[in-house]
Amino acid sequence: MSFSDHPNVKGVAGAVQRIYELFGVTVTEHYIRRAVSRHRLVRHEICHQIHFSDRALYDFIVIGTRKNSKVGA
Repeated sequence: MSFSDHPNVKGVAGAVQRIYELFGVTVTEHYIRRAVSRHRLVRHEICHQIHFSDRALYDFIVIGTRKNSKVGA
């Protein structure tokens, strides 16, 4: 499966919804905001609004949450 690198998801609420659509995982807006502030989730700022790409969401949810992941270590 291939995910787009283009920032196509607008806002934190959009990211929460898109994560559920793509991966079936429920996350909170607070969880996404913390991930952005800790630089664990890549974001793009376009016209003073935060956008996310499907690829960044995949990297964060699937790769960044594995037990053997070294993210944040």
